[in-house]
Amino acid sequence: MEDQRDQAYKVFVHGVEASVQNRNIQSVFEKCGEVVDVFNSGKGFAFVTFSSAGDAADAIEVMDGKMLFGQRVSVKQARQRRSDGRDGRSDGRDPDRANEMINEAFQRVLNDPPSVLGPVNSGNWWLHPPGTRPPF
Repeated sequence: MEDQRDQAYKVFVHGVEASVQNRNIQSVFEKCGEVVDVFNSGKGFAFVTFSSAGDAADAIEVMDGKMLFGQRVSVKQARQRRSDGRDGRSDGRDPDRANEMINEAFQRVLNDPPSVLGPVNSGNWWLHPPGTRPPF
Protein backbone atom coordinates (compact mmCIF):
# COMPACT_ATOMS: atom_id res chain seq x y z
CA MET A 1 0.00 0.00 0.00
CA GLU A 2 1.22 3.50 -0.78
CA ASP A 3 2.41 5.72 2.02
CA GLN A 4 1.21 9.29 2.63
CA ARG A 5 4.29 10.76 0.93
CA ASP A 6 3.53 8.95 -2.35
CA GLN A 7 -0.10 10.07 -2.13
CA ALA A 8 1.00 13.74 -2.10
CA TYR A 9 2.42 13.25 -5.59
CA LYS A 10 -0.79 11.81 -7.09
CA VAL A 11 -3.83 13.70 -8.40
CA PHE A 12 -7.35 12.43 -9.08
CA VAL A 13 -8.82 13.60 -12.38
CA HIS A 14 -12.61 13.27 -12.67
CA GLY A 15 -14.30 13.59 -16.06
CA VAL A 16 -11.93 11.57 -18.23
CA GLU A 17 -13.67 9.27 -20.69
CA ALA A 18 -12.60 5.66 -21.08
CA SER A 19 -11.49 6.25 -24.67
CA VAL A 20 -8.75 8.73 -23.66
CA GLN A 21 -5.37 7.01 -23.74
CA ASN A 22 -2.85 7.29 -20.91
CA ARG A 23 -0.24 8.87 -23.17
CA ASN A 24 -2.70 11.68 -24.08
CA ILE A 25 -3.40 12.37 -20.42
CA GLN A 26 0.33 12.37 -19.73
CA SER A 27 1.08 14.86 -22.52
CA VAL A 28 -1.49 17.32 -21.15
CA PHE A 29 -0.35 17.05 -17.52
CA GLU A 30 3.38 17.24 -18.37
CA LYS A 31 2.84 21.00 -18.76
CA CYS A 32 2.61 21.12 -14.96
CA GLY A 33 5.63 18.95 -14.14
CA GLU A 34 7.29 15.58 -14.58
CA VAL A 35 4.67 12.82 -14.84
CA VAL A 36 5.77 9.46 -13.45
CA ASP A 37 2.62 7.40 -14.04
CA VAL A 38 -0.89 7.71 -15.51
CA PHE A 39 -3.82 5.36 -14.93
CA ASN A 40 -7.14 5.84 -16.72
CA SER A 41 -9.64 3.65 -14.89
CA GLY A 42 -12.11 3.63 -17.76
CA LYS A 43 -14.81 4.62 -15.27
CA GLY A 44 -14.76 8.37 -15.72
CA PHE A 45 -11.65 9.16 -13.74
CA ALA A 46 -7.88 8.87 -13.93
CA PHE A 47 -4.87 9.18 -11.64
CA VAL A 48 -1.74 11.09 -12.56
CA THR A 49 1.39 10.68 -10.43
CA PHE A 50 4.06 13.38 -10.47
CA SER A 51 7.70 13.28 -9.43
CA SER A 52 7.14 15.92 -6.72
CA ALA A 53 4.36 17.21 -4.50
CA GLY A 54 4.91 20.71 -5.92
CA ASP A 55 4.21 19.51 -9.45
CA ALA A 56 1.02 17.80 -8.24
CA ALA A 57 -0.11 21.01 -6.50
CA ASP A 58 0.59 22.99 -9.70
CA ALA A 59 -1.48 20.53 -11.73
CA ILE A 60 -4.41 20.91 -9.35
CA GLU A 61 -4.23 24.70 -9.55
CA VAL A 62 -3.80 24.87 -13.34
CA MET A 63 -6.01 22.01 -14.57
CA ASP A 64 -8.99 22.00 -12.17
CA GLY A 65 -12.13 23.07 -14.06
CA LYS A 66 -10.48 23.06 -17.50
CA MET A 67 -11.91 21.47 -20.62
CA LEU A 68 -9.77 18.43 -21.53
CA PHE A 69 -10.61 15.91 -24.22
CA GLY A 70 -14.05 17.48 -24.69
CA GLN A 71 -14.97 17.25 -21.00
CA ARG A 72 -14.70 19.63 -18.06
CA VAL A 73 -12.43 17.91 -15.55
CA SER A 74 -12.11 18.21 -11.82
CA VAL A 75 -8.57 17.78 -10.50
CA LYS A 76 -8.01 17.12 -6.80
CA GLN A 77 -5.32 15.59 -4.65
CA ALA A 78 -5.82 11.82 -4.57
CA ARG A 79 -6.86 10.31 -1.26
CA GLN A 80 -5.52 7.06 0.07
CA ARG A 81 -7.92 4.15 -0.20
CA ARG A 82 -8.80 2.53 3.10
CA SER A 83 -8.27 -1.17 3.72
CA ASP A 84 -12.06 -1.75 3.65
CA GLY A 85 -12.28 -0.36 0.09
CA ARG A 86 -13.77 3.02 0.99
CA ASP A 87 -11.85 6.20 0.34
CA GLY A 88 -9.95 8.00 3.11
CA ARG A 89 -12.39 10.83 3.70
CA SER A 90 -13.49 11.62 7.20
CA ASP A 91 -17.19 12.32 6.88
CA GLY A 92 -18.30 11.05 10.27
CA ARG A 93 -19.83 7.85 8.95
CA ASP A 94 -18.63 4.85 10.89
CA PRO A 95 -20.31 1.67 9.67
CA ASP A 96 -19.56 -0.20 12.90
CA ARG A 97 -21.15 2.53 15.02
CA ALA A 98 -24.15 2.73 12.67
CA ASN A 99 -24.78 -1.02 13.02
CA GLU A 100 -24.43 -0.74 16.78
CA MET A 101 -27.01 2.08 16.91
CA ILE A 102 -29.46 0.13 14.73
CA ASN A 103 -29.12 -2.94 16.96
CA GLU A 104 -29.66 -0.84 20.10
CA ALA A 105 -32.81 0.73 18.67
CA PHE A 106 -34.13 -2.65 17.54
CA GLN A 107 -33.56 -4.15 20.99
CA ARG A 108 -35.36 -1.20 22.65
CA VAL A 109 -38.42 -1.75 20.43
CA LEU A 110 -38.40 -5.50 21.08
CA ASN A 111 -38.02 -5.12 24.84
CA ASP A 112 -40.47 -2.22 25.25
CA PRO A 113 -42.83 -1.79 22.28
CA PRO A 114 -44.30 1.68 21.82
CA SER A 115 -47.59 2.08 23.68
CA VAL A 116 -49.38 3.30 20.55
CA LEU A 117 -49.41 -0.25 19.27
CA GLY A 118 -50.96 -1.66 22.43
CA PRO A 119 -50.15 -5.08 23.79
CA VAL A 120 -49.06 -7.42 21.07
CA ASN A 121 -51.10 -10.31 22.50
CA SER A 122 -54.47 -8.45 22.26
CA GLY A 123 -55.51 -10.01 18.99
CA ASN A 124 -55.62 -7.61 16.06
CA TRP A 125 -53.73 -4.96 17.99
CA TRP A 126 -53.03 -2.91 14.87
CA LEU A 127 -56.76 -2.44 14.11
CA HIS A 128 -58.12 -1.03 17.38
CA PRO A 129 -56.92 1.09 20.32
CA PRO A 130 -55.52 -0.67 23.39
CA GLY A 131 -58.18 -1.89 25.82
CA THR A 132 -61.01 -1.95 23.29
CA ARG A 133 -62.51 -4.78 21.33
CA PRO A 134 -62.22 -5.08 17.58
CA PRO A 135 -65.21 -3.54 15.77
CA PHE A 136 -66.14 -6.88 14.14
